Amino acid sequence: MSMNNILFKFFNKYSFLALILLLVPFILYSQDSATNISGVWWRTGITGPPGSNISVIEPRVLSDFGTELMNQFDPIDDPAVRCEHPGAVRVILSPYPIKIEKNISNIIIQYEEWATTRNIPFNNNYLGFAQGEENNKSVMGKSVAFIQDGKLIIKTNHLSNGLGRIKGQFLWLSDKAEIVEEYSTNQDQMLVLRITINDPVMLEKPFIIQKHWGSYEGELLSFDCIDRERPQT
Repeated sequence: MSMNNILFKFFNKYSFLALILLLVPFILYSQDSATNISGVWWRTGITGPPGSNISVIEPRVLSDFGTELMNQFDPIDDPAVRCEHPGAVRVILSPYPIKIEKNISNIIIQYEEWATTRNIPFNNNYLGFAQGEENNKSVMGKSVAFIQDGKLIIKTNHLSNGLGRIKGQFLWLSDKAEIVEEYSTNQDQMLVLRITINDPVMLEKPFIIQKHWGSYEGELLSFDCIDRERPQT
């Protein structure tokens, strides 16, 4: 067999593999570009009063229990009044700046309000309870992140009770609540969040909200809460 025939067979056999290897970096870059949400985000470029960058996609529909509980709610009982952490939904939809960093294994989100940091691992497995963890709950819960259709998806459960406040409307969440966050950027290079709140105790159906931020050149400031205890009578 001539050397030319040997070379022809070699390149014919391995050219497809070589093409794939050449394209892999570009495919990964494309995926990363579609989900490049790192940076500091706030109300930059957004007009209107605070809260105008939040819209309700699917309205809040309370269960019978939820209706009864919220009818009895007094805003002075808001944990934030006592400088107590109000929970995940309140922090995620905070009107103050947030900072997002992404690496190969984690997504890190810092919130100026409540000085909260979430260090979320990338993991495509569903967030089921591990044995012995049923009672291991916290204000920000347990989260995992993954990339799907060019969006960053974060799923959270293992939440303790929290008090959300969405467009001025309060909502207690039970420890059965689950939150799904979908992050992407739009054509104006604004950060877009679609958040779905599922709570079989408080809600009849998923409550879906959308929020968007502009890129912000500043940094997060320190957070100092002012204690506003209920006045003594």
